[in-house]
Order: sequence, then structure tokens, then C-alpha cells
Amino acid sequence: MAEREHKVVPDSETWLAIEDWIEERLQTRLSRLEFSGQSIEETENDRGAIEELRELKNLVKPEVVLVSEHSEPDL
Repeated sequence: MAEREHKVVPDSETWLAIEDWIEERLQTRLSRLEFSGQSIEETENDRGAIEELRELKNLVKPEVVLVSEHSEPDL
């Protein structure tokens, strides 16, 4: 069975909605970490969720183009 290549379109309405969802969940988990009454298990769970949410958010990163200071621009 052939694998399909899936691409995320960073400007799509779907991805923008997902980013909003991620940010909302991140803020909730980060706020919970500030609450000192959590058990070790709850803290570990929040930290794991934060890591996973950040990984999901990082699926789309802007392309970085390195330019040498000695290179001439293409006109």
C-alpha cells in the first residue's frame, strides 16, 4: 500500500482554526501548571500535553532562506 504525502496549508481556514484550538489548550494547560495544588501525576500529564501541543503547532514552520552577504540578488 503506497503512502500518501499530506501537506499542511498554513493559510487555510482549517489550519488557522486548529492553531486557535492548540493555543486555547496550551493556555489552559500552562495555567493549570501554575496551580500549586496539583499532584505529580497531574503535573506530568499537563507537561506531556503541552509538549504534544507544541509539536503539533510546529508542523508548519515558515521556510527559512539563508542569504550569503556576498551573494548577488537575482534581478
